[in-house]
Amino acid sequence: MDRRYPQNKEKHFIVSKLLWPNDPDVPLEMIELEAVYSKRAQVMPWRDLLNTNNWRQGWH
Repeated sequence: MDRRYPQNKEKHFIVSKLLWPNDPDVPLEMIELEAVYSKRAQVMPWRDLLNTNNWRQGWH
């Protein structure tokens, strides 16, 4: 999902949950991201947030 351009007035997001695996030896992979404006939530790998082609860090 390309978030460089806001869609549905969603341009600010927070990590609302860390989805820890059942096995404590397995590292965290998934998070729940929530749009501040609409409260819409989506589950995604946390590493996707590192992709600067799709996400910009901070409040712009």
